[in-house]
Amino acid sequence: MDLRRRSFNWQHKSQIIAQYIMYYKMTTTDTLLIFLVLSSQVCSIFGAINVAINKPTRQSTINLGVNTSSWAGLTAWWCIDLLQEFHINTVRILERAHGGRHELSDGFEMRISSSGQCDKAGFTAATPCFKDSASTTDSVHTIERCNHPTIPSLSARYIFISVKRTDARLDICEVQVFADDCPDGFYGSNCNIRCPTSCLNNTCDKIGGSCSHGCYGDHYGKTCQSTCSSHCTDGKCDDMTGRCFGCKDGYYGKECQSTCSSHCTDGKCDDMTGRCFGCKDGYYGKECQSTCSSHCTDGKCDDMTGRCFGCKDGYYGKECQSTCSSHCKDGKCDDRTGRCFGCEAGYYVDVCAESCSTCNGLCRQLDGVCLTGCKDGYWGCNGLCLQTCSYCSTGGCRIEDGVCFNGCKDGLNNTKCNQDAVCGSLPPRLHAVADRVQELYPAGAIVNYKCIKGAYLQGSPQAHCLPSGEWDIQLFTCKIARTCDEAHQLGVPVTPTLVVRPDIKQPAVTVSCEVTDYGVYTVIGHGSNRTYVHGYEASRSYNGTINYNIDLHQVINIADASAECEQFIKFECYHVHIVSDVGLTTRTGELATYLIGGVKGQIDCACHISNMCANDLKCNCENNDEQLRVDEGYIRYKEDLPITAILVGDTGHSQEYAYYTVGNLRCKG
Repeated sequence: MDLRRRSFNWQHKSQIIAQYIMYYKMTTTDTLLIFLVLSSQVCSIFGAINVAINKPTRQSTINLGVNTSSWAGLTAWWCIDLLQEFHINTVRILERAHGGRHELSDGFEMRISSSGQCDKAGFTAATPCFKDSASTTDSVHTIERCNHPTIPSLSARYIFISVKRTDARLDICEVQVFADDCPDGFYGSNCNIRCPTSCLNNTCDKIGGSCSHGCYGDHYGKTCQSTCSSHCTDGKCDDMTGRCFGCKDGYYGKECQSTCSSHCTDGKCDDMTGRCFGCKDGYYGKECQSTCSSHCTDGKCDDMTGRCFGCKDGYYGKECQSTCSSHCKDGKCDDRTGRCFGCEAGYYVDVCAESCSTCNGLCRQLDGVCLTGCKDGYWGCNGLCLQTCSYCSTGGCRIEDGVCFNGCKDGLNNTKCNQDAVCGSLPPRLHAVADRVQELYPAGAIVNYKCIKGAYLQGSPQAHCLPSGEWDIQLFTCKIARTCDEAHQLGVPVTPTLVVRPDIKQPAVTVSCEVTDYGVYTVIGHGSNRTYVHGYEASRSYNGTINYNIDLHQVINIADASAECEQFIKFECYHVHIVSDVGLTTRTGELATYLIGGVKGQIDCACHISNMCANDLKCNCENNDEQLRVDEGYIRYKEDLPITAILVGDTGHSQEYAYYTVGNLRCKG
């Protein structure tokens, strides 16, 4: 078939992955290129976007409407216009095979350009990007960043694929162009959707289209689709939340959606909280929602607290809520305290609440003292006229003391004529107090006595005021018990605890009592138990103070009031000397000249007196060996008791330790 070759430019958009490909070779010298599929519907690969889909293409020549040939039989090229500049990641070229041969691989070249057009001039000006240098049987050519993967970015709008050789021909089934992302101003899987017009700098998220750099002017939201509140200052707000940066006067809230209280000064308030900067006269509160008291002067008050700056006549208090006393002169008082500036006649004190109606005229406002004496029948100290002299026969009484001028009515005989008869002050009783003490007692009055603490009653503790005005006092005494034994001698039932008074000048104390066949003991305890001592090597360097349950002076008084006293002490030792390293402190704080149960002046223990000490030493502990030994006994030197401290040493080494136990002080007689 003799067909004439036709040459023309052709632009084509492909929306399918592949189509049937044909070519026709006219002569042995003409090279034909067949191109049918220009771009793939594969949308993305490894996160990159296929931007070739639906884009226009152009090629050097077309033969018979389907084949492309170079002008001189040496160069054939094909071009795709991406319509805008992209950051190119990967280009994949799928060629058509001829009986297993892939001639495109033999020396094809790829060029890129960001300017020009898909024409011969654009091809000539384009920058070479990649040139194939080896033959291959692969039908798919993947070119990543021009085979320079380390290049961070490769920008282009036009991509040319060409071959230059004798009998040049391009057989291409498909070309895929993958970009890192869409160019500024576009988004979507094909980068063909424009960013919202309100996006700042016309930039948006390349996938979803959300405005990634913010919004222009008065818009907000992911796609800047919403308009800021008209109440925002300058119409501007946070482009993500719509929250106003500030509000116009008269509005508040995140979106300035709320109106300031109409009672705010100038209608202005805090644009976050709605709190007024000040209130109009007559209102107070954070939002000026409360009304000042109607009793405030001019209706004005503090706009934060509601406290009146002053009160109308007749009112007082922070909010002028209280009414002045009806007895204030002219109904006026201090608007803070309510104190009257003056009282009506017959009233006194600060608020004119007390009556001085017994005065023979006016009284002093401060204290009610009658200024011109008392009315007939009244008297009182300091001119108060609060007492009556109604029992006087005639003529009234003296204002200062109530003594009748002309005697008493029948049956009354005291000077004031207000009692039948009276007794004077009670006669004192040793160690006793009366249950009622007053200057005068009416006839028939009965007064009961009771003993002070530590003293015990003997007899009947009563006094009677006789009609004659004389006292009839029963015989009784209150005797002090200094010890449990003295209380027992007074016939007081001895209980396990008893109140005694060792010193009449000191308070009474509570002690323990023991009744035995040998007598009644007063027992004073302390807070010490069996105590462990270790780590004190120097002689008597440990001081174990004994703190008694009552004051030490009272303990000594009990011992002095008793016939005899005793105190048990036990000392347990392991590898500890006692004679030179242990001591007892007496009531005076001095070191005792004896040890546990020993004899004064001998520095020995009880076992030495009875010849029972181990190895015939002065004390068992003096053996200083690896055996827990014990020295114990009673201290009966009353003048030294109570023992106030145990002093211990020689316990500094790891194998040296001791225990001590101090018993209660027991005194009798």
